Amino acid sequence: MADTKTRNGRSGPRPRVTIDRAYLDRLEALANSAQRRAPELSDRLLEELDRARIVDSAKMPPNVVTIGNSVTYRDETTGREQTVVLVLPGEADIAQGRVLVLTPIGVALLGLPEGASFTWDTRQGETRRLTVKRVAPVAAEEAPVASEQRVDTTLRDSFPASDPPDWTLGQK
Repeated sequence: MADTKTRNGRSGPRPRVTIDRAYLDRLEALANSAQRRAPELSDRLLEELDRARIVDSAKMPPNVVTIGNSVTYRDETTGREQTVVLVLPGEADIAQGRVLVLTPIGVALLGLPEGASFTWDTRQGETRRLTVKRVAPVAAEEAPVASEQRVDTTLRDSFPASDPPDWTLGQK
């Protein structure tokens, strides 16, 4: 594990992260596009991607946090558990527990396996220890819908035809 220094100078081990190759280009583009408005967060995501083990989707361990998975984590200080789904831009909805990957907690959770713990500095300046308790796929009816798929569905619904088009904006 690599060491990291927190803002107050304490260092500690960072858990190993694993990233699904299918999301790597999108995550890098997202981090680069956020460089002006959120440079610290952008840098943190790029650092995590640089040190990550990159694997093909078929070899992605099922117990590792990735885009679209449900993750339950526990605040070891308060004992509070929270479950969220990590999502890409256009899919976030905090009321439904869908957290954008380019948020402090999203970057911190991305790529971690069940059982991994990490320190977290809250906005109030407190340091907490969080532990990934459970990672699971999201049920199909709860899964976030990619923006390209939403556009495809809207176009098909808006312009019905006897023979549906053989094109899509998203993936087939």
